[in-house]
Amino acid sequence: MAHVVLRAYNERCYLVSVCRYTPVDISSITMDQPTLEDVIKTSAVVVHPDRYAYLQCEHVQHDSHFLVSRDNDELTVVTKESNVATTPHIKSEKWFRLIEIRVSVPFITKGFLAKVTKTIADERLNVLVVSTFSKDYILVRDETHGVAVEALRKVGFPVHFGEPQLGKDLAGGL
Repeated sequence: MAHVVLRAYNERCYLVSVCRYTPVDISSITMDQPTLEDVIKTSAVVVHPDRYAYLQCEHVQHDSHFLVSRDNDELTVVTKESNVATTPHIKSEKWFRLIEIRVSVPFITKGFLAKVTKTIADERLNVLVVSTFSKDYILVRDETHGVAVEALRKVGFPVHFGEPQLGKDLAGGL
């Protein structure tokens, strides 16, 4: 079921979005200076169903990967399990689960990623982090992803399972 949500960023700016999930009640949140806790409870976490691998490659032949990152020394590809056999690579590190964090107010919440990574590290798990303009992604080992997801839920993140449709907002938002 889709919901139309009016989200206030501050007293002058409003965002309208369509959500696939039930919106979180944000009426008690002050828009001027949202707290870290406010941002956490309004930033949806989506646990993707597939397994992923990190590949060190010399070149990339197709663009169906989750992430392609290049620096002066190497080319790294993060891709779904189904792409590994057809992607020439030098080394691989397998298997990870992708956890997407739809940050309700990107770029302004001090300590957000530190809180996410500390929450997972407190469970004695390793975490790999990748960020795009409006989302953060964490990758954790497949066999421990349930522990990581439960830890994020305990600190207040709304958690959803399955790949959301491209361009659709999830519950929450400031």
